[in-house]
Amino acid sequence: MKLTDLKAGQVAHILRVGGEDAFRERLCELGISPGAKVNLKSKLPFNGPIIMRVESTTLALRKEEASQVEVKV
Repeated sequence: MKLTDLKAGQVAHILRVGGEDAFRERLCELGISPGAKVNLKSKLPFNGPIIMRVESTTLALRKEEASQVEVKV
């Protein structure tokens, strides 16, 4: 399941982050790495960003970026 498939309020654990090395490294620095718990706060309309809480940090990712993150509910 992709991060973009979650509904607001759902909690999941990150399994894998796809994409290029620099992209994966950037997300890892933000706390988005395998094993981390993510709580989807909201999805903004019109292909807007996805707002989530990872551990103790609130983040926003573009839909294209979030589709690279595989999660397990």
